[in-house]
Amino acid sequence: MTTPTTDRGVGLYRKYAVQRLGGTPGKHDACSYFVLDTNHDLYAAAALAAYSKACETAYPELAADIRLLPGVGVEAEAAAAEKARADDLQATFDLRWKADTRAIKAWQAAHPMSETAWPDHVDLVIWLAQRADALVEEVERLRTALDWTLPRLVPYSHPRVCSPMVCVCGYTEFRAALEGKPRG
Repeated sequence: MTTPTTDRGVGLYRKYAVQRLGGTPGKHDACSYFVLDTNHDLYAAAALAAYSKACETAYPELAADIRLLPGVGVEAEAAAAEKARADDLQATFDLRWKADTRAIKAWQAAHPMSETAWPDHVDLVIWLAQRADALVEEVERLRTALDWTLPRLVPYSHPRVCSPMVCVCGYTEFRAALEGKPRG
């Protein structure tokens, strides 16, 4: 068997020869062992913390000794909490970055001479707010136009295609949607 030059992309393989220092001779000669490098293996502390927790009831002294190892116990819990906080901050940053990137691309599209420029954040927020206000005004203008137009069109189309009991042209649902009523 050849020993890999790196552990990445390699599964479990024979890397160390373990020799028992005491106990019954021959009893553990055929046993399998797993070595953890607590100085370099990023996952060793978590594995030892889990082992310590698992053996706590049956071997309380062993569990206590394991928790005293550097990087295990309180240090490992603090490191895990700090990593969780860092992951949460990274997720928040990524979410904000994606939203900002979409907003900047929209701003650049609306300002063709500034395709490679980034607006000041305050200017971007003001521009987005103005854009949102303009869209609300446009929706209100369209709703007003529909409110004026539909009553004039319906007498010509709605009764001709629909029976008094069943609306097949969609007018009833359309009207309910305009008025903000739930369908059905």
